[in-house]
This record gives sequence, C-alpha cells and structure tokens, in this order.
Amino acid sequence: MKRNGVLFIATGKQYIEAAIRAAESVRAASPNLGIAFYGDWQNYGFDLESDPSPFDVAYKVENPHRRSKVDYLAKTPFERTLYLDSDTRVVANLDE
Repeated sequence: MKRNGVLFIATGKQYIEAAIRAAESVRAASPNLGIAFYGDWQNYGFDLESDPSPFDVAYKVENPHRRSKVDYLAKTPFERTLYLDSDTRVVANLDE
C-alpha cells in the first residue's frame, strides 16, 4: 500500500457513484496517490472486491448508517491520509 493516499467513505448508491467519479478525478490529477474506499457497495451491485477501480482498495462498511464515515475515518490504510467527500472533484495535483 502506498504511504500517502486519499480516503473516501460513502454509503448508498448515489453516493457510491459520486465517490467513483471523485476517485477518477483524483487518479487523473494525482496518479501517484493511493485511493481507498469504504462503502456498502455490495448492496447495490458494485463488484469492487474483484476490481476496485478506480480505487486501489475497497472495504465494506458493516451496518451502514447516516454517519458511517465517523466509524471508518481512523481505519485508513495510509500513513498520511486526505479524506474527501464523495461530491469532490479534484482539478490539480494533490501529491504535496
């Protein structure tokens, strides 16, 4: 796993779709950063287990609720993490 990365946490189909678009913008602007995702994607037909793209890794949120991100922020796989909401679009490099 990369040392520096971006973390997304989203539950619900529309928020997962938004997180995928946001992660694609991170990947385009900062290809050297890792991207991790926590979500309930398995409940909506996404198969991020066999192919987590555009994320490097996708983890399941157990028992999702309105504030699931509070439960998962500390579970980042990176030493240095930038958390972004799923409605973010990255337009410049974030490596620094």
